[in-house]
Amino acid sequence: MERETGRTVRIANDAQCAALGEALYGAGKGRNRVAMVTMGTGFGGGFVKNGRLENDRYGAMAYIFGHMAVDVRGRLCNCGRQGCLETYVSAGALECRSSGIYEEGREAREIFEAAGAGEHGACKLVEEFVEYLGTGVVNIANILRPEIIILGGGVSASGNMLLPAVSEALKHGVYGYEYAPVEITCAMLGNHAGIVGAANLQDNKEEATEADNE
Repeated sequence: MERETGRTVRIANDAQCAALGEALYGAGKGRNRVAMVTMGTGFGGGFVKNGRLENDRYGAMAYIFGHMAVDVRGRLCNCGRQGCLETYVSAGALECRSSGIYEEGREAREIFEAAGAGEHGACKLVEEFVEYLGTGVVNIANILRPEIIILGGGVSASGNMLLPAVSEALKHGVYGYEYAPVEITCAMLGNHAGIVGAANLQDNKEEATEADNE
C-alpha cells in the first residue's frame, strides 16, 4: 500500500487501536499504563504505555487476552485450545450458552436485560460471565500492572452489572493492590475508539527519531 500510494501505512488490530484511542482521548487519558479489554463477538484488548502501542511484528501479536486459559479442561475454543477466556467472556459465548436455557437462544443484550429484570436463567448466565471476566481482568492486572483497565465492546454497555463485581475481584486478586491499586471503568469513546486509535498509530522508527531529537 505504501508503494502504491506513496503514503505511510500502519496496521494494528481493532482492539489494539481501540485501546490506544481510549488511552489517549478516552477513559485512560492522563494515565501512563492503560489496558483495555473488548467484549464483542470475541474477547480482545490492548496495552498502552506512555501513549504508545507496541506495533512491531511481535507487538502486533501481543495482548491476545481472549486466549489465556482460565480452565485447562474447559470449553473448546476455535483456536484449538481448551478453556480460553473468550469461550466464557464474549457476546458470542454468552449467546451460545443461552441456547442451553432458552429454546431459541438469546442475544447478549437480551440476556443482560433479562438479568436486570431478575430472570433466573439470565442471572445465572451473567453471574458466570462476570466471574470469568473478573478472573481474566485480575490476570491481566497482575501481568501488566496497568493503572486502569477499560471495559469496551458491545457488552460493556451493561457496565453497571459488571463493574462492581470486577472491582471487587481486582481488590482481592491483584497482588499488592493496597500499594498500587488498579482502577476499572467503561470505555468513553464507543465505536469511535478504534478510529481514533488508528489515526494515532506511530511506528518504531518515529519513536526512535523522537527520542534522538529529545
